[in-house]
Amino acid sequence: MRTRKWPQLFLPKALRTSRSLKGKIFLALAATVLAAIISIFLVLNYFLRRQIFETLNGEVRRAARLFVLLQQRESVHQMLERSRLLTSAPQLKAALDTGHRLTVQEVLEPLFQSVSMATEEDNSFFPHDDQANGGLAPRSDHQSSDDNSRALPENAPERFSDLCAVYNREGKMVTAMTRFSPSSRINSEVSSQFILPDSLLLPALQGRERVAIWQNQHGAWWGVLVPIWAGGSPFGPSLLGALALGMRLDDAYALRMKALVGSEVAVVLADEVVAVSRPDLERGKLAVAKARVSSSDRLQEFAINDEKFLATSLPLFADEFTGSVILFRSIDSSIQSLLRPVQGALFIVGLGAFLAALIISLLVSRTITQPIAKLVDAAHAASAGQLDQPIQFSSADEIGYLARRFEAMRQSLKLQMEKLTELNADLNERNLELESALDQLRRAQEELVKSEKLAAAGKLTAQLSHEINNPIHNIRSCLETALKKMPEQLAGRQFVQLAHDEILRIGKLVRQMLDFYRFGKTELQEIDLNQAIVEVLDSSQRRFEEHKIAVERRLAAGLPAVRASRDQMKQVFLNLFLNAVEAMSSGGKLKVQTWKENGFAQIAIRDTGCGIPPENLPKIFDTFFTTKRAVHGVGLGLSVCYNIVHQHGGAITVESEVSKGSTFTVRLPLAEGKTRL
Repeated sequence: MRTRKWPQLFLPKALRTSRSLKGKIFLALAATVLAAIISIFLVLNYFLRRQIFETLNGEVRRAARLFVLLQQRESVHQMLERSRLLTSAPQLKAALDTGHRLTVQEVLEPLFQSVSMATEEDNSFFPHDDQANGGLAPRSDHQSSDDNSRALPENAPERFSDLCAVYNREGKMVTAMTRFSPSSRINSEVSSQFILPDSLLLPALQGRERVAIWQNQHGAWWGVLVPIWAGGSPFGPSLLGALALGMRLDDAYALRMKALVGSEVAVVLADEVVAVSRPDLERGKLAVAKARVSSSDRLQEFAINDEKFLATSLPLFADEFTGSVILFRSIDSSIQSLLRPVQGALFIVGLGAFLAALIISLLVSRTITQPIAKLVDAAHAASAGQLDQPIQFSSADEIGYLARRFEAMRQSLKLQMEKLTELNADLNERNLELESALDQLRRAQEELVKSEKLAAAGKLTAQLSHEINNPIHNIRSCLETALKKMPEQLAGRQFVQLAHDEILRIGKLVRQMLDFYRFGKTELQEIDLNQAIVEVLDSSQRRFEEHKIAVERRLAAGLPAVRASRDQMKQVFLNLFLNAVEAMSSGGKLKVQTWKENGFAQIAIRDTGCGIPPENLPKIFDTFFTTKRAVHGVGLGLSVCYNIVHQHGGAITVESEVSKGSTFTVRLPLAEGKTRL
């Protein structure tokens, strides 16, 4: 008898099983699980890629900011600080003045060793400890205790190269010293690789400090060049030469920068990659990618050997150099490292789901279509929001029990929905209260900031105004005496007259600045704001007519009095009216309105002028801020208004739209019995 192969036995049985209820349930569950797994994988893959890209974008930007900080505030600063310590050593100046190379070497070696020891103790070339080297490198103002967070990790590469070279006043190298690791000795060099071109040495030999980058057949370096001065001469300090303190730009430097900023680093000089933290990447392709990255201010993608990277380019130390730094992160490696465990977890979940589907299909042995159809109809009604329709089921079996539990769930869901509606209404009300409180807090904070700025500017202005008044008075007296003694026809008298007029203008400006913060204790009285406004409007009527401005008065009848200084209130209104006139240079309409609201008198002054740009609105009450030409004002008018109103316990706000006009609103408390401000 011929043995039948297993496919011939398995396939007919599988087909028969698939036609049964168990097979249909299994196939449906299997297909659902498979589709869910595939969908989950695709969705996770999409969101993981998107999240990883955004994370990499943020990390590269953070690395760029940290790299710039390390360059500007740590590398260059600390390098210059150590160079100044070396050049200020009297023994180095004396040795360089002799011109003997061996003498300079003998003196320079312990000094360079002390600076290198500070580098070794800090475990990087970006020191953070103000006690390193026994106080040779004092902490600068911008450092803090938080700087320790930027210390190198334990796996950071420790190899680096230090260079210290001394040049005489003719630009010739006297000696050079190198140190290639924290544990290596200092080597004295007279090699040509440390002879710098004249273009780099010239600023230092002219007495200026500078950051320099140079490259030759021996490699690339960066460092600082500082002049060496000799003091004690009756004719002042003289230049003895220059000192160069630097570090090699190689792969070890790139690896150290990677450990500090958390990103791959490549240094490019003159379209040549001189240092890279990923030695496995082709430097030629990196140089080509640099051109694409440098052409855009945004982060760019590039690929090398089918590996995608996200990168940005930064200038190396300063824009004047042709060098640049590429900071990049691998997109593919980041994605694969996260997708690999997800794929394994999905495989295990999928396998478990298929086994569960098989078990469920085996347990289902009888027809349950009709009862389930009723439950499906009830579920559809519940999903449509029809929770008021009860579910009636008289069966006593498991389906009936399920129906009863479903009915209990419907009732509970209905109750929870009612509670949720109430909670949502309460939450909305609380949100409105919170928004109102936050708005009040924001306004109070803005007022506090303005008051502090006015107080600081006022103290300085008062002191300066007092000191300037005396010389101005003396100059004016001299000019007036000269004018009295000079004949009218004398040539040049008009220049003396012009100087006298300008001195008077300066004196007036100084008095304005002095009076701005000299309010003192002002006697208050109950005044009628409407009457004060009418008086200012009437006195300014001619100016309104000259500028073709129509005035609309909407003054509330029976407006209660306020306790204030009449003169100061008239000064506020006059300043606001003049400000409106200047805003309507081609004519327009000025509307003045008063009303009472919540125990305060409100005064609104609206114009149809040019308006105020949004970026200027937060600054218009600042002292000396003005957008007018110099001859028209110095920015004190609105500051005076702001100060006067706040002295009276009020507030002044502004709303403006460009080309449509501005509205200034003054808010003053009604009379309450106070006699002094």
